[in-house]
Amino acid sequence: MQNSTDNNFTLKNTKLILSLFLSFCAIFSFAQDLVNHQGAIQIEVDNLDQFYLIDDAGNITKYNQQGKLLKNYSSKKLGMINSADVTNPLDIQLFYRSYNKIVRIDNELTEKGVIELEKFGIHEASAACYSNDGKAWVFDRVLQRAYKLNERKVHTEGDQLEQAINTTLNPTFMYEGKEWLYLHDNALGIIILDLYGRYYKTIPLIGIKNLQVKDNFLYYYKGDDFFRYRMKVLSEEKIEISPELIDYKIGKKQIFQLTENSVNLRVLE
Repeated sequence: MQNSTDNNFTLKNTKLILSLFLSFCAIFSFAQDLVNHQGAIQIEVDNLDQFYLIDDAGNITKYNQQGKLLKNYSSKKLGMINSADVTNPLDIQLFYRSYNKIVRIDNELTEKGVIELEKFGIHEASAACYSNDGKAWVFDRVLQRAYKLNERKVHTEGDQLEQAINTTLNPTFMYEGKEWLYLHDNALGIIILDLYGRYYKTIPLIGIKNLQVKDNFLYYYKGDDFFRYRMKVLSEEKIEISPELIDYKIGKKQIFQLTENSVNLRVLE
């Protein structure tokens, strides 16, 4: 009888120790920094889970999934990058709003082309993104249209959106998904266009920031809280994320978190 009691006690202790060990490992893995940095203000993650750190001088540092430094890019002439679309790591697009141009770089972070927006009569682009056919989308806040173009010509001219929604748009975020083109205007929410630049609908998420579109989800901050919005069922849920983040990006199965001094990972539930 004593042996049976001792065995049960030992088994329970073993299970408890194993459980504590696994919990410790999980917590420890969240606490581990993937890479340290100085001065990064933005993080981008491509479809291979390679990540890119960008500082306010326009310097880009590229790392692999394990945090190994791969390449550097710098354009001192142009300075701050307003947005970097790394959807296709072979054709990265850097938008410089002050210079009204998009610079294209390859997977070696070598310049491969420049789209001069003034050349096409686009004088005040407020947002830009990569198009899945290898071109670029831009939104002109004066003309109130989305344009798809490359270095040579405009391929698609969208609707005049001020007429479509009876108000003036000033989006600062743009992203092309599989079926839709997404614009974010702080005052209006998420404006969704089709892939011809025609108005479809508005999701009135007002006062959000740091928006990311991933598959059928929207991720964003609202106040100090972080949320995931399921577009198919129109539902919002709060997600736990590390406090005091400078920026974040959603990878394949995890959140890349940029803090003041490091990048770390958190499992995406």
